[in-house]
Amino acid sequence: MKYQLHSFQSAISKNHQLSQLISQAQSLSDIQSVVNRCLPEPHKGNCCASQFVGNILTIIVKNGSWLTKLRYDEEELIQALRKQAIFKSIKSITYRIDPTLGHNKTKESATA
Repeated sequence: MKYQLHSFQSAISKNHQLSQLISQAQSLSDIQSVVNRCLPEPHKGNCCASQFVGNILTIIVKNGSWLTKLRYDEEELIQALRKQAIFKSIKSITYRIDPTLGHNKTKESATA
């Protein structure tokens, strides 16, 4: 098992694009994890972090209703995020609506 892990790490280090992709995925996972900890409970599962670029966090929401609710809590969310090292420089949040957000989980759980 140790040999397989070493081979995988060696393959990744030789492939720059794959290494970059894994790094971006880990970064997004870290961002999502922090955002989830700071989100008020009702919002969890109805939105997800998309990116954090230039001190602006982009959050994807299910629909306009959740967007309105999240905007209402935006200042509190920004204050909570600023307490986290990764978001110390956050200035604002932008939103995008994706009605398919969460649909994959529903389909997977229905087939399981």
